[in-house]
Amino acid sequence: MAVLYPWRLASHLAGDLYPDARGVYGHGGEPTISIMMALMPGAVDIHTDATRGYVSPDGPFSVVSYRGARFDGFEIGLFSEPADVLPSGASGDWTAASEERGQEILRRIVDYTVRFLPAYLKLSQDSRRGR
Repeated sequence: MAVLYPWRLASHLAGDLYPDARGVYGHGGEPTISIMMALMPGAVDIHTDATRGYVSPDGPFSVVSYRGARFDGFEIGLFSEPADVLPSGASGDWTAASEERGQEILRRIVDYTVRFLPAYLKLSQDSRRGR
């Protein structure tokens, strides 16, 4: 069985579309927002005044996700209430989104899938034949 996780695939295929992909990727950011804009034009309302990113508590812990933080430069597992550490709901940059970029990402996903399926079917058939 093969699994094509859509958001990981989109991130992989779209990295060259952003000057700083790591700076815009993340929950509530890219490439998700551009894809949603392409799928449902006019449905996404971009708020440029909201603060994005993780909020760390006072002290020696630096939150990197709702399930991780850094302590003395080393990332540890630290589960937090998502609303406490990500008040806007977004760690990625939604202001970089565009419908045109979303259309390009979707095109790349479809092209990848069209190449992937025959290769996977051949692998699956060869496996059943014992090759």
